[in-house]
Amino acid sequence: MYKKILKIGWALLWLGNGANFQLGAIDWPTQTGELVRDFGSNDGGTASVGETFVGTGPVHAAGGGELVFKQDSSTLANRLPSPLGAWVAVDQGDGIVGIYGRMENPRDFQTPIQMEKGTILGTMGKTGWTGATGFYFSLYDRGERQWINPALVLTPNPNERPPMVRGLYLVTPEGTKINAAQTKQIRQGAYRLLVDFGESRGAAKTYALIPLRTQWYINGVAQGLLLLETLETKNGQRMVTENQKKAVDQVYQDDQTIDMGTGLFNRGKATLEISIRDKAGNERNTTYQLTVE
Repeated sequence: MYKKILKIGWALLWLGNGANFQLGAIDWPTQTGELVRDFGSNDGGTASVGETFVGTGPVHAAGGGELVFKQDSSTLANRLPSPLGAWVAVDQGDGIVGIYGRMENPRDFQTPIQMEKGTILGTMGKTGWTGATGFYFSLYDRGERQWINPALVLTPNPNERPPMVRGLYLVTPEGTKINAAQTKQIRQGAYRLLVDFGESRGAAKTYALIPLRTQWYINGVAQGLLLLETLETKNGQRMVTENQKKAVDQVYQDDQTIDMGTGLFNRGKATLEISIRDKAGNERNTTYQLTVE
């Protein structure tokens, strides 16, 4: 079993199978922005490796460290378009880099420079690949070449809603999609399970986004497991943990669903169950009773 200890601020983060971690190692990089896309969310058929906020106001350093890179709006015109727009990178130690992008303009820092947690880096903007004013935040482990889910170390949000599933679909080998909530009877055989995670939002920082852990079962027997602690890059491909490491384009579908793998339904009564848990420990289990012919 692979484990690695990463020191981020005051906390120790254990990554790997059966990971343990301490929340609160870093602070929210905004006090006014609303989180609209979470780490691991389906972003047009690929997995988001960071968190997207919308709103206005300052962007703060989530953790202390050394500012090692800065690109502002004045330099963008002389370069190829960047998805991050105006952005900065803060080395938080042990190979962990905090990246803050799509800002209006970073402050006029000279790099490299040491800074404390909470330092204002710039203001939310509309640079890079975005259609709304806000900013983008991600954590990258240079040593392991993987993106870390900020939820593992962000201060918990007490207003967070329990996770939810907006749609659950069984797909036949021929490609027929069956809505599990609208059927009571299916034919015997193997089915892929597609999940559409609801991403409803209310007031600022009151949201339900993609769960940290998703597991599904047939008659109590575990099938696919999706764990969104990290996303790694291997041979130029982004990889996600679904039972084992898989290429993101095999799991994330263009219709915003996520492929949870294949399960076999035998003739008789069957209970389809999906269990989801978010970073705050909120859980939700949903079951469907099916007759298999």
